[in-house]
Amino acid sequence: MRTLLQRLQRPWPSLCACCGDWQEAPFCLACVRDFAQPRPRCRRCAVALTPGPGLATGVCEACTREPPPLTRCVAALDYAFPWSGAIARVKFQGHVGLAGFLGQLWRAAPGSEPLWEEADCRLVIPSGRARLRERGFHAVAVLARAFGGAALQHDVLRCHDRAHQVGATRAERQAQVAQAFWVDNAAPLQGRTVLVLDDVYTTGATLHAAARCLRDAGAREVWGLVLARTPD
Repeated sequence: MRTLLQRLQRPWPSLCACCGDWQEAPFCLACVRDFAQPRPRCRRCAVALTPGPGLATGVCEACTREPPPLTRCVAALDYAFPWSGAIARVKFQGHVGLAGFLGQLWRAAPGSEPLWEEADCRLVIPSGRARLRERGFHAVAVLARAFGGAALQHDVLRCHDRAHQVGATRAERQAQVAQAFWVDNAAPLQGRTVLVLDDVYTTGATLHAAARCLRDAGAREVWGLVLARTPD
C-alpha cells in the first residue's frame, strides 16, 4: 500500500480529503489503510460478505437464490465515507484531479487487474447525450482511463438518455434502465467474455441491463468491474 501511495503523491502539499492532515496525496496513507482494506465479496455482485454460508461459497444469498446476468464482479471499495464523497466530487463537481488517485486504488484492489487481463473485450458503461452535455465529460470513462484502460472500446454499447438514478428505489432504477442500452456493433462480442466498467454498483440495475443487452448480442459471458459497491 505504501508503494502505491508513493506513486500517487504529488510534488506539492495538500490536505487529506478524509482527515484533513497535511500530506502530498488526495488521501493520506493512514486513511487509505483505514478505509480501503480489501473485504471478502460475492463473486457475482461484489457485495461485502458477512459471516455465513456466503463466505464459504463466495456467493451471497441473493445471487444464490437468483443468479444475476453477471457471472463475475469485482469492486475495489465500499461506497461509503470517504469514497462516496470523492466519487461524487468527480462526477458532479468536475474534480477530475481525484480520478487519478481513485483509478490507482481501483487497479490495486485484489481481483481488479486479473479480471481486466482475462477479459476478451472491455467496455465502459456509456452515458446518454443529455448527461454528457450536462456534465461536460464522461465520469466513468475518466475513471477508467485512470485505471489504465488503454484498450477500452466506446463504440459498441450505447445508452438512451434516462432519468437521474440518485435517490431512486430499486424498482425505479430497474424500470429506468430496462431498455436503456443497445449494441451498435455486435461483431466484437460474438462468443467473447466482455468486461464492463462502472463507477458505482448500487442495486445492479444498470450493470444487469447492460449485461443482458450484451449477452443478447452474442457475448458468451459478461463481467463487471466497479470502483465502489454500496453496502447491502
